[in-house]
Amino acid sequence: FVPADSIAVLLYHALAKRGLSIPGDISVISANHEIGLIAGLYPALATIDIRSELIGEEAVQLLSRAFAGEPEMATQDIQMDPLFVPGDSVGGLS
Repeated sequence: FVPADSIAVLLYHALAKRGLSIPGDISVISANHEIGLIAGLYPALATIDIRSELIGEEAVQLLSRAFAGEPEMATQDIQMDPLFVPGDSVGGLS
């Protein structure tokens, strides 16, 4: 597991240089689901979409409410469930 798709791109390159295959020799799962960054990876990267765009939209709404005089709204605890985006970078689990 790598914490970001940008690191997964580097990992794919490093493993290829060493003659290791994904998912044959090693499985890779990443986070962020940055489509523009991982679109060219082969095999397709399994990643966790942390839904950063949705989190950003919610943050802007809370900030807007705080500026409008609703400060109690800005202290809400809001949670967004991540989404697993399957790919071909994970081998069989046994």
